[in-house]
Amino acid sequence: MNIKQRLLKAIHAPSIRSLFVFSVFAIQLVSCSVTALVVWYFNMLRSPAEVILICLFIGNILTALLSRRFTNSLTQLSKSLEEVAKGNFKVQLKPKKNINHIMRAVFHTSEVEQMVESFNTMAEELRHNEYLRKDFVRNVSHEFKTPITSIQGFTKLLSDENLPRDEFLRYTEIIIEETERLANLSNNLLKMSQVENRTIPEQKSSFSLDEQLRRTLLMLERSWEDKELILELELDEIQYIGYRDLLQEVWINLLNNAIKFSNQGGTLGIFLQQSRGNIQVTISDNGVGISESAQKRIFEQFYQADESRTHHGNGLGLAIAKRIVDLSNGTISVESQLGKGTVFTVCLPATSEKA
Repeated sequence: MNIKQRLLKAIHAPSIRSLFVFSVFAIQLVSCSVTALVVWYFNMLRSPAEVILICLFIGNILTALLSRRFTNSLTQLSKSLEEVAKGNFKVQLKPKKNINHIMRAVFHTSEVEQMVESFNTMAEELRHNEYLRKDFVRNVSHEFKTPITSIQGFTKLLSDENLPRDEFLRYTEIIIEETERLANLSNNLLKMSQVENRTIPEQKSSFSLDEQLRRTLLMLERSWEDKELILELELDEIQYIGYRDLLQEVWINLLNNAIKFSNQGGTLGIFLQQSRGNIQVTISDNGVGISESAQKRIFEQFYQADESRTHHGNGLGLAIAKRIVDLSNGTISVESQLGKGTVFTVCLPATSEKA
């Protein structure tokens, strides 16, 4: 059942109908209380028949007025739900002017206030999700369009029969790089989708976390050797139960970033320790660093702290890493200073049950 169907169903939900029936009953009680006062007053002056007629008349007027106001409030709520179902997430209810004060007068409770607050919260969340969806589509389109345009352009250049050999090789290399970039983007989008939808193709298993970090570092040996980085390793022997392949993606992303933004001949630190029921993995570098404003958005999809784009990437690596850590019931944080380096810290629960 989609959002529109759920919202339309909510409009006719039994709880709202029950609330309306109960409200009419409560309004009758209010009118009866007023009627009782009128009875006492007119009993001193008029005959019983006249008093009964006057009380019935006043009671009916009060019931009609209050019922109409309450019905209008419910109508407004129904119309607001219909607007949200149509995709208008800007609609908001105003309890102070519409529903809330009427219901307080009748029920002396906060149920409707909570209903209005829940509705406004729901509309706000839907509006935010719609913004994220549009932003995601826009970013994906841009990330795919750039390499495709590049491949298309250089492919046309290769069709020139008089193209020098060195230019031919250079254009071919660019096409290969852009193709790999597209493949990497597609793989990252697939991983992101799997993690967010929790459609994980693997089960939790027991493995050596320190050994996994060593193997990941060896995988990237060529990268850190090219930069002549000095390694600092302090790895406690820790057996962990979790998603082995997914966690390796976290270490690959963090180490790749640390290597990429390190200065030539800099220091790369990898530390693993366990204390007080938590496992802590720290990956540090003394490279270019990240600004404070960028640190606040560093785990967002497609966000790149390197605004100059001198380092190639699609801004999905850290977003994927964060979601994998979240899936493992852990936390990931960053501390950095421009020109001094960056420290990423991943905290995982020391004990974990198998899925």
